[in-house]
Amino acid sequence: MRKFIFVLGALVFVNVLIGHGDVLADADDLVLSVGVREEYLDNIFFTQDDTVDDFITTLSVGIDARKRTERLNAGLKGLFDGVIYQDNDDLNNLDQFYGGYVNYLVSERLSVVGEASLKNDSRADRDVVDTGLILGTNVRKTQRYNGKVGFQLTEVSNVLVGYTFRKEDYESRISDDYDAHSALAQWEHDLQHWLVGTRGNVTFGYDRYNYRFSRTDNYSLTLGLEKELSELYSFYIDLGGRYSEYDFFDDDDDDYDDELNVNSDGMGGVLKSGLKYKGEYSNMDVYILHDIAPASGRGRTVQRTSFIGSWRYRITEKISSGLKGGYYLNQGDISDDPLDEHTIRVVPRLIYQLANNMKITASYSYTWIDQKHIDIDKSRNDLFIRFTWDHTFFD
Repeated sequence: MRKFIFVLGALVFVNVLIGHGDVLADADDLVLSVGVREEYLDNIFFTQDDTVDDFITTLSVGIDARKRTERLNAGLKGLFDGVIYQDNDDLNNLDQFYGGYVNYLVSERLSVVGEASLKNDSRADRDVVDTGLILGTNVRKTQRYNGKVGFQLTEVSNVLVGYTFRKEDYESRISDDYDAHSALAQWEHDLQHWLVGTRGNVTFGYDRYNYRFSRTDNYSLTLGLEKELSELYSFYIDLGGRYSEYDFFDDDDDDYDDELNVNSDGMGGVLKSGLKYKGEYSNMDVYILHDIAPASGRGRTVQRTSFIGSWRYRITEKISSGLKGGYYLNQGDISDDPLDEHTIRVVPRLIYQLANNMKITASYSYTWIDQKHIDIDKSRNDLFIRFTWDHTFFD
């Protein structure tokens, strides 16, 4: 019965969007996508003992509308994922994503960017690719809004200011809701006169993370370079420092004017650096990140260091292989929390392009987590095969 409801909901969603042709008639592209994923997980909840395995079917339906003119680049996207567990059907959920963006050139010098998204998800591993942390199967609703304004000062120099708001709400109180406010100001300059194919930047950032019992304010300043090493390689690095303040509240309410229980501050480094390669048959992207970052559902921020990489190789015109992976270190930040969690992910895959709009992907994922602060390590194996099809209406 639940499978039927999931599929019906996805079909209704697509019918509503396509049926409103007057709304989408001016789109340059209108892409409908459908996917089916069959998967086996040997440790759904990432436990050390008493592991639970299951077969999972994910039915996906999405639509993506894009509009491009000389000054405008905009798009709307919707995606439904019906996640169906064979044995643990209490975990079944209809994951949803709705998003939109607008990039508008007001004048030759002034541009504005706006983005908004709403997301409903439930998988325990939904954050592991970005953070290395396991969240559990608590249903989460996420809102994210982002705005940027760019201004070209001269032919070789420009400035950018931006603001982002993110809010996470959980169905169960076992995970902590939070909201985050982030602002940045960046000056970028072309260093062509001194270094061919190089741009430099100075960036100031501010982040505030509000949780039920805590608040973190983080200030950062970085210097950066982007360099085209050759036609195939490019390199970038942003290096600097941060100052953070951590406040803990004794009262279970959202009044941040209450008397503080704990107040601490500290300084640290900020690093974002990567190397990209784009060849005729293969592509590579490796990078490292280090900064204060939110830990979803845990009511706190962490100091996170991530080494992440991806590689793809085209074997034939229709067959390609790939490898993704990463090492993540999440540690206690200025709050003096003993957290010390290490995560390793390795994901090889094989892709067969049946046609221009159809492909089959087979993949295996291994994830290992070592929670040193509580002396627990656990692992999980994930094997899946996925078929995807898409159709462009206004191509």
